[in-house]
Amino acid sequence: MGAKYVPTIKDQKAAQRFQLKQSQLPKLKKVTANQTAKNRKKK
Repeated sequence: MGAKYVPTIKDQKAAQRFQLKQSQLPKLKKVTANQTAKNRKKK
């Protein structure tokens, strides 16, 4: 059997930063989509 992978603190922090970036992206897209929909209704 192979060796077990034990993530270091550096790996854990990098993964956490990546997850934060990924969770922020959909929120930004939803906000811009809602704003464009409101702008279309006003016209």
